[in-house]
Amino acid sequence: FNVLNLCLIYQTGQELIVFEVFSRIFKIIGQVSISWILLTISYGWTITFRYMQETDMYAITAAFVTIIHLLVVGLTFVDDDEHHKYHDFGGIQGVILVIIRLMLYGIFIFGVYSTGQRANKKQKQFLANLLLSASLYLLSFPVLWVVSFVVQPLGRYRYKRWPHLGSSPS
Repeated sequence: FNVLNLCLIYQTGQELIVFEVFSRIFKIIGQVSISWILLTISYGWTITFRYMQETDMYAITAAFVTIIHLLVVGLTFVDDDEHHKYHDFGGIQGVILVIIRLMLYGIFIFGVYSTGQRANKKQKQFLANLLLSASLYLLSFPVLWVVSFVVQPLGRYRYKRWPHLGSSPS
């Protein structure tokens, strides 16, 4: 949807708000899905057990994280064109999302630690690799958010969009 919206802006000079809304919603759903999978794996799913024993807990956690993320997306539309915002998460939305990501990272670390206590040597090696890669993913937004406020306001947008586009915008 984001590509369609950008093509529409390129062709007509105007955006279609429906494409922008769906683009943001699907981006957040993707982030929530990856975070939820990382959390479930950190607590031992597919490592120390194959089937989820307490599916209610996982469903509640996934629903909670999804609702919070969708609320943050909704808040980005409230002050979308304000003079103090240089990127989507320049206001309170960014603070909320950074806090959520840091909480998820803490929960993830606890899950890796508790799973590591009952894992064998091969599983511990996998958990170490998972810890490294998931740390890069879960901490990338908070680090880039802080960096975006250290950089001059004119260049902030580049640092916020770079991880989402896969390359640095020119």
